[in-house]
Amino acid sequence: MGKKLIAVITDDEEMPALNLQRMLQLHVPAVKQTYIALSALEAKALIEQHQPDLLFLDVEMPVNTGFDLLNMIEHKTFEVIFTTAYQHYSIKAIRYSALDYLLKPIDVDELKAAVDRYLARQDTLQHRQQFINGLLENVKQTTEKNFKITLHTSEGLLFIKPGDIMYCKADGSYTMFYMINDKRIIVSKPLKEYEELLRDQPDFIRPHRSFLVNRAFIKSVQKEELILQNDVRIEIARRRKIETISKLNP
Repeated sequence: MGKKLIAVITDDEEMPALNLQRMLQLHVPAVKQTYIALSALEAKALIEQHQPDLLFLDVEMPVNTGFDLLNMIEHKTFEVIFTTAYQHYSIKAIRYSALDYLLKPIDVDELKAAVDRYLARQDTLQHRQQFINGLLENVKQTTEKNFKITLHTSEGLLFIKPGDIMYCKADGSYTMFYMINDKRIIVSKPLKEYEELLRDQPDFIRPHRSFLVNRAFIKSVQKEELILQNDVRIEIARRRKIETISKLNP
């Protein structure tokens, strides 16, 4: 028998909270007990009392937001799954911070997948706190360009600025990050995930299926290659040439 989880659902609207509670009861047997809070202060009290494994947290709440609640709690020993009806700045901060979110109305399969991802991870309490602290730092930023990406590596969590990435290279199901300080970071996620994550960052282009390049570090274009400032040569795939050149000359 697997681990039985305790969850706190925080939403300023009672009906969505009850619906989510019902979905967990019917479709996610790993969640043993759920508690509902209709405000950040109620949630804080429930968290302190029950020490949940999971916090389902509405981003937009009156008086105190979901982020305000996280700032209120000193020891964040739980995993957060955000729930929101909006695709906006906050969601991008959550994505960059490698945290889960569910869009309302919540889909059962997506809910089950989010809980399964939690069960499959083996993050330490320290890592959970670092993930959330990384998010709160991103939320403070006034522009998306200043968000930091959370990378889960074999050496621990790293928080990097997209502008410090020269290029990324695919290596099977892994991605290698080449940074401005000559540091290399390997992450056990495919390059496609980072292309999707950085799609709103205008400086990143995909000239080849194996590469994602920060155009700020491109020195020149020669025939079928990009020449970077450190003289690394990146092949331009034939089918991506027109798109790549157009992005280099907006």
